[in-house]
Amino acid sequence: MYKKLYTALTAKQKVELSRAMDIDTLLKEVKKRYEQYVITDIDGIKIDFPDKWVHLRKSNTEPIVRIIAEASTMQEAQDLCATFMETIDFHICEN
Repeated sequence: MYKKLYTALTAKQKVELSRAMDIDTLLKEVKKRYEQYVITDIDGIKIDFPDKWVHLRKSNTEPIVRIIAEASTMQEAQDLCATFMETIDFHICEN
């Protein structure tokens, strides 16, 4: 199956977390929430949507999660980053 080709624009964000936060559990929860999409869990989690993708990766040296999103417009890539920042914030508030 072939993916639709598009001009790729990338947006990046990072979410700072406390050292006590269990980042692996956080990423598992995000993976579960988006399980209906194609997910690759090598070096973080990458979620492939039909026309864009997002990659969440924890740092091994500091308590942060890096979010990288790629879409056909910069606004859409930034919106995707913002969506996942909100998802992470929601998970933090639940715990």
